[in-house]
Amino acid sequence: MQQERLDLDQYVVLEIDGPGASPETVDAPALLEFAAAFFQLLKANADEAAEPLSLTHVQVIDKCAAVIVRPDNIALARACADEAIRQVAGSDPPRGLGQLVNRVQAALRQLPSEQRAQVLIGPWRRHVLTEPDTTAQPMDSILAIRATPIRVGGRQPAVRFRSYLEEDFTLNTTREVARLIGTHLYREVEIEATVRRAADGTIDGGRLVSFEPVETGDPRAAWREWFRSVGGDEWDDEERFGT
Repeated sequence: MQQERLDLDQYVVLEIDGPGASPETVDAPALLEFAAAFFQLLKANADEAAEPLSLTHVQVIDKCAAVIVRPDNIALARACADEAIRQVAGSDPPRGLGQLVNRVQAALRQLPSEQRAQVLIGPWRRHVLTEPDTTAQPMDSILAIRATPIRVGGRQPAVRFRSYLEEDFTLNTTREVARLIGTHLYREVEIEATVRRAADGTIDGGRLVSFEPVETGDPRAAWREWFRSVGGDEWDDEERFGT
């Protein structure tokens, strides 16, 4: 295999790094169990989002010690990897995924204490931890856009968003805001957030500051009320509004 010809930006890379981590020395059952468990959790998160994900072209490469697979949708793979990492670190997984999360956590505990597992997808890189990473990371910018919340919850409250302007992204928030926005799942809202971005420009995390529901009522009703306020009862004629 000529590894130098691989374009790793097109792969999901599961890597064990740390002292003594190489294909020759790594605990093979621990590495393969972690890879099998994490890839299964990745696919389960894709299924949860009703967007099945295919992972093929599996290889073990000499990059510390790494197993790679090629997804058929790299953006979806990254979004699901982000969700999986949050779940393994303690965020409440959707119903039915708990056993998969437990399997990944158990596999991580088989690794030597000085070694850690991480996921790389292009410039996107995250360590897989069994508890939240409390290391503070700076926010790069203020974000104000319309987006649709598609998942809310977790031990550390967070909201998963979908937007036409960005790839799917997750923002931390307070329990109060999480509870309020939970009543607007799958309905467009206007959000304000502080975010940080990865090298490729995608949102890499952040905090939801506030949100406002987007009104989606019949615009003719608003016009009707305005005309009534300035023109009186003569504007009650429904034919004027095409109804």
